[in-house]
Amino acid sequence: MDLNLNFFNKKNVTILIFIFLSYFVLSYILNYFFPMKSYQDYLKEQKEKIYLQEIKGCVKFIDIIRDNNTHIYLHNDSLVYSLPYTRSLQHEPHTLHSFLEIGDSIYKPKFDYSITIVRNGEKINWILGKDER
Repeated sequence: MDLNLNFFNKKNVTILIFIFLSYFVLSYILNYFFPMKSYQDYLKEQKEKIYLQEIKGCVKFIDIIRDNNTHIYLHNDSLVYSLPYTRSLQHEPHTLHSFLEIGDSIYKPKFDYSITIVRNGEKINWILGKDER
């Protein structure tokens, strides 16, 4: 049995070059028509989305997802809100996701980043998306 081990002949090299060039051209075209958002753009978009919403009601469930930033999903009846990572040195604990408790009443007006949390009759103000270090 005779095996031909000469893979790098002219025909195969031409096919490989064509495949590589096709891959780069296709990648360029896809990136041009469907550009990928950076993580910073995604966070900015999420912050703008929360800016347009009005949030009010009692916190019934808090779910914390940890990734590069922490988001809080507040389940209020059938509504779910995603709050951006917020940190403030004025409050203890310093992060909003650690500060919130089930039973807290929250209110955030439309077109504003401030959120008011009412706990035991006391009003506590936070600025969403702020990161004091």
